[in-house]
Amino acid sequence: MGLVGLPVFAGGKGGTGVLMGPTGGYIIEFIFAAYVAGFLIERKKNILASMFIATFVIYIFGLLGLSFFVRGIKNAFLIGMAPFMIGGIVKAFGAYLITKEVRKYYSQIS
Repeated sequence: MGLVGLPVFAGGKGGTGVLMGPTGGYIIEFIFAAYVAGFLIERKKNILASMFIATFVIYIFGLLGLSFFVRGIKNAFLIGMAPFMIGGIVKAFGAYLITKEVRKYYSQIS
């Protein structure tokens, strides 16, 4: 939706310019991170590790994209990852707890 111009990104923005900008790598990587998390959960059954790995995927590729706009990986880390690491860990843990409860619920009704 954002790709075609609907204002679904931060600040009511939309369009390809957002995806080609400093935060584009993070936005695009959500798709791949969801795939990675699902793939790992199906294979390894370790939900918590899968959530952390998926979060790491978002950060790594987001940093690579951001580094083109802020002159290097170090600056990208300081601007685009370090301030958000604690929140990322909390969200990954929250996703783990939700997934664990959903699995428990579905195993009871199956």
